This record gives sequence, C-alpha cells and structure tokens, in this order.
Amino acid sequence: MQRTRDALGVILVHGPWHGGWVWDAVRRDLDRAGVVSRVVELPMTDLASDITVTRRVLDEFDRAAVLVGHSYGGAVTTGAGTHPHVAHLLYLAAFQLAEGESVGRTLPDLGVPRPGWGTPCASPTTARW
Repeated sequence: MQRTRDALGVILVHGPWHGGWVWDAVRRDLDRAGVVSRVVELPMTDLASDITVTRRVLDEFDRAAVLVGHSYGGAVTTGAGTHPHVAHLLYLAAFQLAEGESVGRTLPDLGVPRPGWGTPCASPTTARW
C-alpha cells in the first residue's frame, strides 16, 4: 500500500506504568497496513507537561491524525485534542475528562493523600483502586 500525505496517520499515547513500547505490536501492524504512526513518550511529571509533549509530536507530524489514548493517555489526548492536526480522538479504556476536571477526581477516597503524577501511585499489581 502506498502512503500519501493525505492519508490519516495515528499518534499513540500510553498510560501509566508503562511507556511507548506498549504500542510496538500496534505500530508494526499499522506499518504493514501502510499507516504512518508515532508514539508519544510521556514524561509523566504532570498532565500539563504530558499534553505539551503530545502537542509537540503533533506539531512535527506531517498529516492529519487519529490521536489514540490508553488509560491516563485519554486525559492527555483530551487536552491535546484541539491541535489542528487532530482529525479524530480514540479512547481505549481511557479517562475522558471534562473541561477543568482532574484525573485525581477519578480515584476513590482512600483516606490518604493522593500522590502527584510525578510520583508513582502504586504498581498495577498492588493498586487497590
């Protein structure tokens, strides 16, 4: 399949507890199908920084894109979704936040302070929420 600049590409945004490598198999399949894709490596310091990094990847992308967010990556794609290169948003088991809503709001009240995104909250195997 021949790629054209008019064809949609795909930008993939990972969730917490893993990195862009989680998309490796998806990218191989997209490449075989002739779809241009990029992966965003989130710094995971805070939501604003993660959105900024995602918008930079979109700035460098030479075509319209489907912006795909997994888990926390959905909050990032919501924030970056107004970028002019974004044609569609796709959420995969993701947080789709309302304007001004915090990811922290989605966590249950455990009676303990909630860590920021710069500090891991828990490993996926020990998290109780």
